[in-house]
Amino acid sequence: MNQLSQFQLATQLLYAVAIPYFFVAMWLEFRLIKSLQGRKPDIQGPIDRVQGYELKDSLCSIAMGALKLMTTAIALIWSLPLMAWLYQHKVFELGISSWWFIPLLIVGDDFCYYWYHRVAHRCALFWAEHSNHHTSEHYNLSTALRQSVLGPFYSFVFWLPLAWLGFDPVTLAFAHTVNLLYQYWIHSEVFEVHGWFEKVFHFIQEKLKLNWMLFE
Repeated sequence: MNQLSQFQLATQLLYAVAIPYFFVAMWLEFRLIKSLQGRKPDIQGPIDRVQGYELKDSLCSIAMGALKLMTTAIALIWSLPLMAWLYQHKVFELGISSWWFIPLLIVGDDFCYYWYHRVAHRCALFWAEHSNHHTSEHYNLSTALRQSVLGPFYSFVFWLPLAWLGFDPVTLAFAHTVNLLYQYWIHSEVFEVHGWFEKVFHFIQEKLKLNWMLFE
């Protein structure tokens, strides 16, 4: 099995475990919130401000996630050939078996996602599509599945430069899947990050915000 086939197999395995992984994680979060909110009234803390789950809201989020899978499959009809064409005219010959390839691939994918997400929040046209993701009044793991149904029809353009630079579309699919699975855990009020780790990312965020304002 060559390296490209290994990336394809890894992507397929990630998709195969994603759905049970999502539902098990949601159930665990739901049970954790219920158990923590059932503590003695005199014990106060951040968990007391967590809204938890609401059935109709969660079902709506899950339905939107299912529709996103369908539109993603449809969008592959034109996005995949375009990426493959750009890859054929790639600028660099990247060594897929090199130790630095996967780290560079993951960082590159996250960089493209950053710009897609930033544009989606700052441009009214893109916000009209992306705002569906922010329509829930709850913030739990089910809300992570509340994805834009129309996004796959155009959002792939933010990843086209990676194919042109020399990343095979198969490897890009792997990186994007890893990124989405990671982002799933961001949508929760239960798990919080504190200490030096949070301070580092807060510092980076403020610097990026400052640099962006200089160009406005």
